[in-house]
Formats: sequence, C-alpha cells, structure tokens
Amino acid sequence: MRIPFLHPGLDQLSGFSASPDRERIARHVRDCRACQDTLRFIRRVEQAAPNVLRAELPAGLLERTLASRDSGVRFIGPSVSERASRESSRLRIAAIAAGLVAVAGLTLLPTRGDVIAGESESQLVVSPIAPRPGERIEIEYRPVVLSFKDVNHLVLRGRFRTAEDQMYSSGKSLKTLADLRRGEDGVFRGAFLLPDSVVFVAMVVEDSLATTVDTRDGELWTVVVHGPDGKPTHEALSQRQNDFMGRSWEEAYATARMNVQLHPQYLVAWNELEFFEKELLGDKAADSLATSRQATVDSLINRYRSAAQVPSSELSTIVWRSFVKHDTSALDYWYDRLRREAPHDPQVAQLATVRLYQRYWKIAPRTLLDSLESLWANVAPVHGPGTLIIATGEQVARQVGDGKAYLRWVNRASEEDSLFRSGTSLASFAPTRAEGMRRIRAALRQSTTDFESERPLTLNETEYQRIFADRRRELLATLGEALIASNKPREGLDTLSIAIGDGWNLQLLKRVASQRLLLGDTIGALAVEAKIVVDPRTSTSHVDSVSRQAARRFSQARWSEMRANARTAMAHEVMNRSLVRTIRGDPSAVNAAGGIQQLKVLTARNPSVVIYWSRHCGAALEALPGIDSVGRVLRERGIEAYLVLDESPSQETTKFFHEHVVGIPVLYDFKREVATALRNFGTPAYYVVDEYGRIRFNHVNDVNDILLQVAAIQAETKANKGTPSQVH
Repeated sequence: MRIPFLHPGLDQLSGFSASPDRERIARHVRDCRACQDTLRFIRRVEQAAPNVLRAELPAGLLERTLASRDSGVRFIGPSVSERASRESSRLRIAAIAAGLVAVAGLTLLPTRGDVIAGESESQLVVSPIAPRPGERIEIEYRPVVLSFKDVNHLVLRGRFRTAEDQMYSSGKSLKTLADLRRGEDGVFRGAFLLPDSVVFVAMVVEDSLATTVDTRDGELWTVVVHGPDGKPTHEALSQRQNDFMGRSWEEAYATARMNVQLHPQYLVAWNELEFFEKELLGDKAADSLATSRQATVDSLINRYRSAAQVPSSELSTIVWRSFVKHDTSALDYWYDRLRREAPHDPQVAQLATVRLYQRYWKIAPRTLLDSLESLWANVAPVHGPGTLIIATGEQVARQVGDGKAYLRWVNRASEEDSLFRSGTSLASFAPTRAEGMRRIRAALRQSTTDFESERPLTLNETEYQRIFADRRRELLATLGEALIASNKPREGLDTLSIAIGDGWNLQLLKRVASQRLLLGDTIGALAVEAKIVVDPRTSTSHVDSVSRQAARRFSQARWSEMRANARTAMAHEVMNRSLVRTIRGDPSAVNAAGGIQQLKVLTARNPSVVIYWSRHCGAALEALPGIDSVGRVLRERGIEAYLVLDESPSQETTKFFHEHVVGIPVLYDFKREVATALRNFGTPAYYVVDEYGRIRFNHVNDVNDILLQVAAIQAETKANKGTPSQVH
C-alpha cells in the first residue's frame, strides 16, 4: 500500500491500521513528523473523551457559545448533537488510535533526539462516567511515564471537595485513594469509594516512594459528581472551578459558564460567573453583561421572597449582592432572614464582622474586641469568608495589646500545620512571645512524615522535602528574632546563622543582616550582605551602599572573594531545585506581523525565558507589569524573554499591548504548538531555558525569581564549561 505524499486524515489512518503492509507503515510513522503529530492528537482526543462531562446541554448552547467565542470568550462547550453520533465519533477515534498503536508498535516516538512522550499522554479512565454520591469509582490507568515502565504497583492520590469548600486548594484533605495494580494487559487498575459528602475529586498517580508524580501536566484527573438527571451537579461544578483557581483561571471561568448553562436556577451560579467576568473582562464589560441578565437574576430573587425555604447558599448570595450594591433595605431583609434560617452560614459571620469593624474600629477598639467575642459565641465554627472574624480578632487584639485575647483568636484559626502557623504568629507579639517560641521549638522537632498527608498533589517527595526545609528555615529565623527581642542576642544570632546556613532566601538574608546590624555586628552583617548583593534581584542602590561599607572594612581582594563565594553558593542552592527537560518537537509561533518564529531557534545558544501568558487569566493580568519589568532587565543583560499567547495576533491584541506598554517580544501560539511542546497548563507559566535549549525551571514564587534562576544557570555554565548533563 502506497503512503500518499499528502499526509492522511483520520479516515485514511483508520484504513492504514488494517493494511497488510504494517511494517512499512510503522517505519513511516517513526520517521514522519506529521503522522507523529496526528497520532499524538488522536491519543489526546482518546484520553479526553472519557473525561468529558456527560450531559445533555440546553438547546441553543452551541450557537450561544460560538457567538461568545467570536466575541473573545475562550471556551467552546460540547455540541448538542445526537448521543449516537457522539458515541460513534468517539469510538471511531479510539479505534484509529488503537490501530495506529498496533501498527507502530510504539509508546514513545523519538524525534530529533527529544523525548516527546510525556505525562499529558497518559490515560486515566474513571468509571462510571457519571458517578453519583457514595458510588464505587473504578480506575484504569495507562501510563506514558518512563519511570513507570517496569513497576507493577502505583498509588492513586487525590483531594476530596465537599460543597462547603472555598476557592484554591491549600489545606484540603489529601488522601491515598487506591492502590493501582498492573494487569497482564499492562493496564493499572484500582478502585475507591466516593464518600456521600464529596462532590469533586482531583487525582494524580505516583509510584510507591513518591519519586515520580504524573500530574497530567498540572491539569490533574477529576471525578465530577452527577445528579439523578445525569448532569454534573451545581455543587460539583462550583468545586471544579474552585479547584482550578491557582492552576487555570480559564478552566475555572469555563466551568462557571457551564454551571449557569446547566443550572440557571441557581443565583449563586450567576454570581460566580459575574465574579470571573469582573476579574477577567474588567468592570465595564462585566457590568454590561450583568445588565443584560438582570431580569433573570431579579426573577430568581423575587421567587425566593415568597418561598418558605431557601438554600442557605442562595440566601448568602443575595445578602452579599445587596451589601455590595448598598441596597440597605434589601440587605436588612435578607440578612435577618439568613441569620434566622442559617445562623452558621459564613456570610453571617463575615457581614457582622464588617459592620462591627466599621462601627467601632476607629473610636472604640476595645468595644470592638468584646463585640467580636460575643459574635464568636453565636457563629462558631466558621469557614470560608466567615474566617474574617478570626483575622479581625487577631488584628484588634494586637492593636489593644491584649495577649490573652490574641492567643484565643490565633488558636481559633485553621489547624493546618498549627504549630508552624500559630508559633510564628505568637512569637511576633511581645505578650505571647514565650508561647510562640515554645510552639516553634515543638514544630522544629516535627518531620515530613508528620505531614505526609498534606504533601500537595503535584509535588514528589524530594520537592516536598525542599518545601519542608524552607519551613524549617522560616521557623529558625522567627525563633532567632524572638530570642533577640527577649534580650538573648547571642542565642538569637546563633539561631539566625543556622537559618541561613543552607538554602537561598533573599528576604531571610535581609532579615538576618538587619538583625546583625542592629546588634552592632557590622562584620557579621556584611558577611550576609555579600550574599545579598550578588543576588540579581537586589537593587543597584543597595549594592552601591553595601559596597561603600565593605570598602571601609575589607580589602578589595577580600570583598571580591566573599562575593565570589556567595555566587558559587547561590548557584549551587538554586540549581539544587532545577530540572532538566527537553522541549518536544520543533514548535513555532508567529510574531505580531505574522512572521513564523521557531522556538528552538529563538532559545538557542544563550539562556532565555519563555512565559506562557493569557489575557483571560486574572493571575496573568496581575503579573503582567512585573513580567514586563523583568523582561526589560533581562534584555539589558543580554537575555531574551518571550511572552507567548494562545491566540492569533489582531487589532485587539495590538491595542492591548500598546495600552499596557509591554516592551518584551510577544509570540502568538494560536496553533498551540508551543503549549504542547512545553506541556503547559495554566497561566502565567514561566520556563527558563538554558543555552542547550533545555527547560531548567518551570516554577517561580515571584516573577523576579526568574532573574535568580537565569543567573544560576549562567554561573553553572561558567563553572562547568562542558557538555550538558544527562537529559531526564
């Protein structure tokens, strides 16, 4: 059978899978980039198909969604075509994928020396596809992770979400859900029971020692609870959007849009959608959209006025909307009703706290503290927005100098890593300093095994150990400062020295240098300043000031040696947290003029930075000024940084970047070649690439960390002056 010159579509590939000339086709697939790309696409479709939310959507959704897409909203919902047609297409794609795998006999397709198979191509199938509360969840996992190749046992970890959980994922219950055992067919299988209260589960797969974690490139696998009507429940979709916060605003926003399509009867769903619209589209656009649906929202509220019972989440939403809109008469009515019908709803505690704060903070803080104590007796326990009462209680207790009240409020906060949290809080306040130091010492005796259940899903054991080491350094620094404040300077300085003995934390270094200087230890302060001044995030004015001080204390040779040693230590500590990962394939994007830009050409020979970004992500928009500032600094130092968007260049994007005065090059990844090559999920995402074109870092706590990572790569290159290390 002759392979056509023009590369085949899905139907032709399906025919190839039945061809008797399988070996020659296999050789073609191994050598042909276009067929490899097609195969990877089919695999991704096959992987995604079982995870699509199975629901018959309201009539007209497709048309409305496409219209929204045309207006710039980046979400396409499923069509409402007949189920038989959908199933037929899904099965046909699955058959093609299975046939191609059989033909090629490959799980890895090497291209130009790159390992192009990654986590995103692993498959995890959940059964049933529309689970109900309390059901048994069956898991089938087909890994495409090299380190899982020869193991027979894997672990499924996950976090459970109930209807009460808030946005973001810190502090959520993490569990080992199931042991996955490899069958004779190479598929790992296991199962777990879905608790009745759980509406959403996020999952990863890891080996038994947690050395490798398959996170689906950060997207995670999920279980979304469905109702008797076969649709994902409102609560499940709300928790899906909450779980994606901090990972992908776009996914969270898309879920909020789906929620109002499937559950338009819930006011809270409309309110959540309006939240995302304000954050992502701006007040003007959000207000316009809100006006267009005002009649729908008003009808829901009017219906609730005459209802004998209203869900507390709906009452809470009406209360907050009335408060934000300064509608005092509506607020009085709905807040009084919420207090009577759901006294422990978090909105009761939050709004009561706001009112008390506005009334007493400036004129009678002691009265405010007493009033908060009385309120606590009526609303505790609190969660979500209700925890405002705790934060306010702590603030006011410190303001009036009441150590006993401050201790009470600190103890009322979440119990997550309570010794660390409460110890550092209490040690910073004179009346509770002794108790804080006691708790810090107790926290320092804890090990990672005490917190294994809190290891974030996306971290392996090594990464978690590093996080725990950072926690220990923070504890030691706080303890050292507390000892100094308790008139024990020698013990305090010794403790601070231990805190900065390893690792690299600029803020911690600054704290230690400041404490040493305050105690008159100028030489000791300058020893720490030698580390601060070589950090590329340090301002030029600070470097100049310290250099003048050092010139009065040290010879030029001695000061140069101290800084050289500091640079070596900096590079070593930073590179301890690096990775080595190749960029898959040969991705390209276009510039504003439409010219094709090959990513590997742009990042060749010198370290560079690639920032995957979106105009439709709140976190990305917030980070843009810092990204542009860092990009300009890098360019001054001969390092290129590129801002990559997953859309086409247009008058709208040109206007946006002109208005925001963005001075770093912008690339448009509308074909998502760069996203696929980087295995990117969520924005903003930061990738520092070394001179060999390998990704060395893909995570920062602050955009300025990019400067540190680039400097560490440059120092490593200068020290090694050799071939790159082994690619993983």
